[in-house]
Formats: sequence, structure tokens, C-alpha cells
Amino acid sequence: MSLLIRSSVLLDRMSKEIEFEPTINRLLSWDEKRCKLSPGTRLKALVINVMTGRDPLCHVDQFYRDQDVGLLFGEEVTADDLNDDALARELRHDNIYCERCQIRKPLSKYTTSLYALCRRW
Repeated sequence: MSLLIRSSVLLDRMSKEIEFEPTINRLLSWDEKRCKLSPGTRLKALVINVMTGRDPLCHVDQFYRDQDVGLLFGEEVTADDLNDDALARELRHDNIYCERCQIRKPLSKYTTSLYALCRRW
């Protein structure tokens, strides 16, 4: 099988540079024992797809069948792990931990992502 390596690798490297995944994981509450993929990984998958493939959520796993998922997310992750159920779970988060206030605040998912990115710059 021939895998397409496009701008998704560049986006992956940029997300690592700004520590996107660890920042998201620190800000959102989640149960590591019950989730195979962290919120940061799932959000990164959505961002890469939107920036490169723009597939509907129900087809994101098909988009990742043509990508080197091991390179982007680690060898333990498969394209099937990036299905619409797993990714939609991430869109339902309803709070974020504010380090300054030391409390959780309700925010939308996109606001959460922007907040995390802005704190890095």
C-alpha cells in the first residue's frame, strides 16, 4: 500500500513544536484508563483533516487510511481509531481548566483549542 504524505506531516510537526497535544491534554479533563486516544490526539486528528482533507466527520477514518497514521500519532494508533465516534466525543467537552484561576470553566471546544494555542505564543 502506498501512503500519501502531504502537508499532514508538516501540520504534525508544527503541533509538536507548539506542544498542542500536551497542552490540550492538560487543560481538558479526561480518563486515561477509559480512552485509547487523548483529547489532544483526537483534536490534532481533526485539525489535520480540516487543514488538508476537509472530509466530513463520518469519513475522517477513511482520510487517515491514506496517511501514515503511525508517523502522525504513534504506532499504537490505527485509522480505525480515528472514527467519527471517537472524534465526536472530543467535541462534547464542556469545560477547561484555567491555570490562572485554578478552576474549571465552561467553554466551547474551539475556544479551548484557540486558548491552548494562544497560551503557547
